Amino acid sequence: MTKEDIFEDYLKVCSMNAPVKTKVKMLSALFSTYPDQWRVVGITKQALIIFKKHKFTRQSKMGLNRSHFVGRTKIYTEMMNHHFKNCDEWWDFYFENDKTILAKASENLKSSFSEVYDMPANPKMFMSGGYS
Repeated sequence: MTKEDIFEDYLKVCSMNAPVKTKVKMLSALFSTYPDQWRVVGITKQALIIFKKHKFTRQSKMGLNRSHFVGRTKIYTEMMNHHFKNCDEWWDFYFENDKTILAKASENLKSSFSEVYDMPANPKMFMSGGYS
């Protein structure tokens, strides 16, 4: 799906009478169709220690996850309450607020991160398989 396709569907979701919580879930599913969603732009010190322990290869149950700088619920709610002039303005807002860092799961739960190291966003690294 292109950003224009997602924008059209976003407008439809916004126009629904469903509760905000339901719309947020729908937008989460909608944005998960974009291949470069939840792009990783940094990693915490604790996450790096875990990666090193696993020889920098992904293994199941490592206890790491993507942590949004701004929570998805907040981003999507703000998007639904804002009138964007066009698709590009809307997309720029989404893309700027969709940044994540790799963090230890416990760091994410507490929203308390160890030192964060910047890294260049690379769509081929840490590709997302959607959300659950």
